[in-house]
Amino acid sequence: FSIPTIVSASQLFPPEIPVLFYGDAEINNEPVAVNTVISITKEVDNIEIDSSTTKNIGKYFFEVSCKKHIGENIFFKINDLISGQSQCVDVSTVPSVKLDLTINNTDIIANQWTKAINTSSDVGDEVEIKISFNSALFTADKATITIGPGGLSILKNSSVLENRFEVNFLPNTIITGDSNWDGKLITPTLSEISLDILPVNENKEKTIEKVMKIGFDGNILSLDKPVSILFPQMSGFKVGYSCGSSDFTEIANMCPLNNGDSLVGDNIDCKFDNGIDLIVWTKHFTNFVIYSQTVDSESEVAGSAGSQIILNITPCVEVIYDQWQKICVNNWQYRNIISKIPNNCVITKEQKELTKRKCGVDENGKIKVLGAEFYPDNSLIRGSDMKIYLIENQIKRHIINLKALERFTGMEIFNTSDEMINLYSTGDKIFSRDYKSGDLIRGSDMKVYIIKNNKKHHIINLKELLKYAGQWIYNVNNKTLAQYH
Repeated sequence: FSIPTIVSASQLFPPEIPVLFYGDAEINNEPVAVNTVISITKEVDNIEIDSSTTKNIGKYFFEVSCKKHIGENIFFKINDLISGQSQCVDVSTVPSVKLDLTINNTDIIANQWTKAINTSSDVGDEVEIKISFNSALFTADKATITIGPGGLSILKNSSVLENRFEVNFLPNTIITGDSNWDGKLITPTLSEISLDILPVNENKEKTIEKVMKIGFDGNILSLDKPVSILFPQMSGFKVGYSCGSSDFTEIANMCPLNNGDSLVGDNIDCKFDNGIDLIVWTKHFTNFVIYSQTVDSESEVAGSAGSQIILNITPCVEVIYDQWQKICVNNWQYRNIISKIPNNCVITKEQKELTKRKCGVDENGKIKVLGAEFYPDNSLIRGSDMKIYLIENQIKRHIINLKALERFTGMEIFNTSDEMINLYSTGDKIFSRDYKSGDLIRGSDMKVYIIKNNKKHHIINLKELLKYAGQWIYNVNNKTLAQYH
């Protein structure tokens, strides 16, 4: 006799037929690379219904299960940026959909679920980057945008630290413009305005530091909730705004705290100075002007007769700087100001100049600064005293003895000048020790292992190794390698 075959209920019905979505995929007019991540989310709740990677350069195809989502709007994302929009269709009537996906660094798409937008530093500081919102509504006399329930943060990246503006919206903020507004929001962009817009005062010299526009050219956009704009490294400077070539209003009101709680009633602006950066809280977008004002005397007298207030203008006695950036951009290298003394002092022109320095890159990719050669991270360098240092995060760490040096077996040691050694800040010393869990080691066979519970585990392929990208790999001898079974 024969044993009957047991058939599950799922086998009695044919599998669901997916809808094929396909087309070209580009980033800044360049075909996307193989293995570029593309995902699909629902507009109604931002839940991802599918994701995949591209198999061919500049092409994609998705087999999407649309049966439960027919008629729903869906967004296609390339590396988390919206690149296209469509609908889930009924495969019985529309078996495939051709949809080309594009991303442009100067024209970004956002929806109600977009919480953060970080622009590319490859775009020039004077180039407008526009954000198109799918929440834009247009009537005969106005246009509006509504920020999503999670709020929105916009970071305008730049190779220049002082131009990395950041804008933060509260959840459900409504932005309103007149009928001329196209509903696209210009991210913070450097602009030019004549010095003539600043009010003229006797015995006072004004200098415009920078002009930043945001919103929409030539028009003021209003917001129903306060928004913050961060001006990096602008502590101690004055700030105001202008909508044209002749009008100007100084923002003199100080925010008691770094929030918009003081913007009530007709009060639409205030500023907060944290000792390093200047933050403006506002309910409108236009051109913001950062400027300085000097007087002939050491102090400025304000107030009416019989009631004078002396406002001391105090230059900074001391400024503490961060480490230099590890890159040379347009022949300049930059660093942040960490703190200053006293807290509310004004940074002098000379102190500000010390946040940047001329640099270059030689044929080996090493940064040259003021005639000296900067070594990249994970280099070993040695001065006239024969001490050997490891460069780590652009800080030198003294390798204390030969036993500790064994960890770097096979690495080249660069002899350099004591002047070069002294350019690096000093970090913790490196002692000989056993390797702890999480350390990566490499023997003479060039195999890479990770230490876990005092045992070595071979990392078998590049994909697994990429999980530890940026982590130091210690070269060890076979005797040390054998200690970890």
